[in-house]
Amino acid sequence: MAAEEIFKPPLAEGALTVNVTSGCNYNRCAFCTMYHGEPFRALPLEGARAELAAAKKIYPHVGRVFLEEGDAFSLPAARLAEIARLVHEFYPAAEIACFASVHNIKAKSRRELAELRALGVNRLNVGVESGLDDVLEFMNKGFTAAETRGQLAKLRAAGIDFSVNIINGAAGSGRQSESARANAALVNDARPAAVFTTNLLREAGSRLDLDVKSGAFKMCTLRQLVGEELEFIELLEIDGAYLYGMNPCSVMPIRGRLMRGKPRMLEKFRRQIAALSEEELDWTPMWGYREE
Repeated sequence: MAAEEIFKPPLAEGALTVNVTSGCNYNRCAFCTMYHGEPFRALPLEGARAELAAAKKIYPHVGRVFLEEGDAFSLPAARLAEIARLVHEFYPAAEIACFASVHNIKAKSRRELAELRALGVNRLNVGVESGLDDVLEFMNKGFTAAETRGQLAKLRAAGIDFSVNIINGAAGSGRQSESARANAALVNDARPAAVFTTNLLREAGSRLDLDVKSGAFKMCTLRQLVGEELEFIELLEIDGAYLYGMNPCSVMPIRGRLMRGKPRMLEKFRRQIAALSEEELDWTPMWGYREE
């Protein structure tokens, strides 16, 4: 991964970025190569202090700080609390957000989560990916849909707002309706503040890439992906949540507020699927893909 690359969810684009970890503590998802070759480590707090001090001179007022890199919430609760206090030395009213996973939410007690919320930690972005257990297993996520529901309920109980990431097409070709129903049921149960959708990305060198090449996994067609996301949106029942599908590998950019914007978003997908033919079989989202 190039040193200048920064990954953060779309709704955190205006946040000040502060580096507190490097790499990913899990780093075993079958579809991801983002942090391959980069060992996970906690960065010294002196670096974060220097970044905050430099930022304060340029940005005297900051409403949100986003902790980088991709697995900052895997740090122990005590370390995150220390970071939160450091942030507030420079920006007393700032909210502190980061990526999170089911694994590192599970590692924290309800009391620790509540204490972090009291220190301004909020708006976590959680990669739940799928509501189907066999898909989670195939993608090597290391947790079940029931565990996802349980850990997101812990966040809600602690008063922590969160968004979830859903991957359309993760179940493969032929299972679009099953996947859409399971994903919508999980999201409706979790009641996130925002839902980010993307389509399964085939990255060169990933285990998924090898499975596609061997025939063990068949990617969805363009029409199947549009149909799966259409059904997913149809089944969503979370009023007030923000739906955002603007990832570089999304087949159709979409954004809006549920349930108010749902009819408009559905109409966009229906027009798109009506324009696609069954013969469009070879589309595969491969952002920057290169054969090795």
